[in-house]
Amino acid sequence: ITVVNRLAESTALHWHGIELESSSDGVPGWTGGPGGGGAGGRRSPAVAPNDSFAAVMTPPRAGTFIYHSHALTTSQVGDGLYGPLIVLDSGEVYDPAREVTWIVGGRERGDGDRAFLLLNGERAPAPLSLVVGRRYLVRLINITESNTADVTLLEGEGADASPVVWRPLAKDAIPLSGARASVRPARLRTSVGETYDFEMVPPRPGVWRLEVRNGGDLMVRQQVLVR
Repeated sequence: ITVVNRLAESTALHWHGIELESSSDGVPGWTGGPGGGGAGGRRSPAVAPNDSFAAVMTPPRAGTFIYHSHALTTSQVGDGLYGPLIVLDSGEVYDPAREVTWIVGGRERGDGDRAFLLLNGERAPAPLSLVVGRRYLVRLINITESNTADVTLLEGEGADASPVVWRPLAKDAIPLSGARASVRPARLRTSVGETYDFEMVPPRPGVWRLEVRNGGDLMVRQQVLVR
């Protein structure tokens, strides 16, 4: 993966959750251990403006990962330098009609408009449409500044609203089993850098909403139309 820096400042991209040589890991100057630095003693560099860097990796498993800046992290990640990194099994085909990815980010430190939450890069995301009876893979990612984000997917309005249900499939690209993979209300507290995969099947038409809170006053929501 070639990273080309079009910013006016140095940057570096970290491949969060993927095991790879430290020389490609995107943490500038990281040694990988005593006397380390990856194969041949190489260290992951910062990428200067108008420069580029080729990160080399062989993903060890399929799943939901994250890429994000690891240089001037607070400002660059707060400004949106991150995204989902989805690894598929050999022969698997990505199907956007059956997958939903929600990535929570934003700035949570500052006054007035300087503090906000984002859902997929938007303060007010457009409504999402789902189909009754269709089996969806939901990928949920937390790349906020604080330690937690509370996520709830609700059906109904006002005091009558209640969580829909989903089934956990994986956490941080590690498959879940047993009680950890049982059907449950779609309510989750996530920490920074965590990813989750869920299976979800809308049972009937209706209007849902996804709400994300940071444990304080900040919130972002998205309307979900099930037809």
